[in-house]
Amino acid sequence: MKLLLDENLSDRIIHRISDLYLDSEQVKALGLKHAAENAIFEY
Repeated sequence: MKLLLDENLSDRIIHRISDLYLDSEQVKALGLKHAAENAIFEY
């Protein structure tokens, strides 16, 4: 399973869950910081 974390969650979480949720990302790392919800949904 892949997760997409909200910008309000710390990016340090990704490193802690990477063994359980491969390829998970955070919206900040994808350049979607402050993006509208529909833009994040479309991603």
